[in-house]
Amino acid sequence: MHKLINYYPNISKMNNGLNVLFFAIYLLTTASCGGGTYQANTYFENRTGHRIKVEPYWNKVLITDGVKTLVINENQLVNGEFGRGTAMGATYGDIAGDSIVVTFDDTIKVSHVGKNKAASPKSYGYEHPRNILNRKNYTYMLLGSNKKFTDNEYRYIFTAEDYQDALRLNK
Repeated sequence: MHKLINYYPNISKMNNGLNVLFFAIYLLTTASCGGGTYQANTYFENRTGHRIKVEPYWNKVLITDGVKTLVINENQLVNGEFGRGTAMGATYGDIAGDSIVVTFDDTIKVSHVGKNKAASPKSYGYEHPRNILNRKNYTYMLLGSNKKFTDNEYRYIFTAEDYQDALRLNK
């Protein structure tokens, strides 16, 4: 049984009855159209031994709804998606913005820039193997699949090397 997660925080401000109605309509239209559905959950995992803060930006403006804080050894669901068809991949980076600042212990920072942004000496360009915006840098696991439903998991794992790289970039 899957846990029901509120994927759209702004909708939570609406009447709970409306939420149930919208979800019921969605399920009915999905079921009547045929084809499969998917669930894709994206997680951040902190294996660094340091507190991590992830701050997404769009055109240099902080997206406060997307800020995530991870304590040591925390696994955190950062985004979930449910829909018709096939999941397209890790979903946090797609909605997060055009750049992300990762801060270790509130002091050591490294920027991760999107596809169309120039990297600086203190940032990870999009093709960098640790850039959080690049789907290639997430681990993927197919949790289950049949003709009607596919369950996917994407995970970005922060490691001790991420912290060491951030220290090097901040010298």
